[in-house]
Amino acid sequence: MSKIKLTRLTVVGLRFYIRDNVWVNNINLGDEVSVIKEPDNQYDKYAMAVYHSDNKIGYISKNENKFCDEGIYKITMKQGLSSPVIMMIQKRIEEVKNEN
Repeated sequence: MSKIKLTRLTVVGLRFYIRDNVWVNNINLGDEVSVIKEPDNQYDKYAMAVYHSDNKIGYISKNENKFCDEGIYKITMKQGLSSPVIMMIQKRIEEVKNEN
């Protein structure tokens, strides 16, 4: 039997990384983003950067970054028009359990 779990994470720092309003308008709900560890980050050894295409758009919140995995996530919420201040991403994780 397989169990499906959804992981929902908050992306922060969007104001610092997204400066081009035209580019911001190209970020849509359902778009895929990559979450990548940054172990050499001078501010947070658990830092997880978030990329849309090849552009860094922010980081996973410090409250959540110790508990998330690298991988591909989908944008599920974007608040704000030309400069989003809150974004949520979600990943579907399938846990397979063998029953003997």
